[in-house]
Amino acid sequence: MTEIPPELKTLFTSDIEKSSDVDGASEYHIAVPAREVEGGDLTVSENYRIAVLSSNSGHSKDVKSDDVQTDRSSPEQEASNADKVDSDSPPVQEGEVRELEIETIGEQGDGIAKTSEGFVVIVPETQTGDTVTAEIESVTPNVAFAEKVQ
Repeated sequence: MTEIPPELKTLFTSDIEKSSDVDGASEYHIAVPAREVEGGDLTVSENYRIAVLSSNSGHSKDVKSDDVQTDRSSPEQEASNADKVDSDSPPVQEGEVRELEIETIGEQGDGIAKTSEGFVVIVPETQTGDTVTAEIESVTPNVAFAEKVQ
């Protein structure tokens, strides 16, 4: 299983947005999901080190080898999961079974996927492009670990 360093405060997916400052110079911003500040470990006005991971969507360059991809939950599954999860807790629970699409392989060889909520799930013994049914084995505030059930 991929090791998560204890210094890692959060892991989420966001787009880079372009805007212009007062002088017309370009600026780029990465939006931090509200759940990471309101219920997470981040604090407004604090200084953080940021790592950028490729999305493998064809328009990004790799900065690091870890990536994530959305799961393919049905709207019914997502509605059911929304009932179980409040805004301060991860969007997955131990024992939950999900269909996940693996976007990439992490540095230790495990598959990395993300839920539709942007939450990262690590699944060992998978390959990039695999769609697997996986049971969530362990959940932390920032990442979950799952095992294939098929």
